Amino acid sequence: VKKSFKVSLMKTQEVEPKYYSDHELSLLLEPPKDEDDYVEVRSWVMVNFICATGARSATICNLKVKDVDLIDNIITYSHTKNKKFQSMPITPALKPILKKYIEEWRPDTEDYLFITIDNRQLNRNSIRLSFNRYCNERNVEPRGIHQIRHSFAHHAIKEGMDPYRLQVALGHSDLKMSSHYVHIWGDDLKEGFANYTILDSVKQDTARTKKVNRSK
Repeated sequence: VKKSFKVSLMKTQEVEPKYYSDHELSLLLEPPKDEDDYVEVRSWVMVNFICATGARSATICNLKVKDVDLIDNIITYSHTKNKKFQSMPITPALKPILKKYIEEWRPDTEDYLFITIDNRQLNRNSIRLSFNRYCNERNVEPRGIHQIRHSFAHHAIKEGMDPYRLQVALGHSDLKMSSHYVHIWGDDLKEGFANYTILDSVKQDTARTKKVNRSK
């Protein structure tokens, strides 16, 4: 008879997810100078897209033009990691970028939104290679396009997005990874954090009351 036994796995040191700095993002988001270069325009639009949505590169590869609704301002993801239907709002900053890109480069609604120069569907390796070139041309260390997604999460947490909304935006199947991001980058929440606590709110109210009483 085989005996079962438990094995305790050693915990490894937690590593902070990599993301791009605000300065690096400003360089990556600078509009292309040569608007006739489709690959550069495509990379620029993809960077804007991920900064606005937090989408995975695999999701981007499978997007079609018809998935982008510029009337109701909704993007429908037909391919997600958790195999679930997902839609994302088109933000005011992203809308004119997508509108111009589609009108000039991708007018056929049945086509993929992002394609290769020889009209084939993009894959993640194609995105990786073109993104690395794009970074080098803008003097930004290429650390992978997935780090743009991390940058989206980092910024969202800094601005106070709760784990549930972050989970929905990033397409996580549960709260585990979203909560992990909040835990890792929790220090970024300290600015203005006192506004959320009961203790600080009560003390502020008490201080205001005393100030009013003294002035009477």
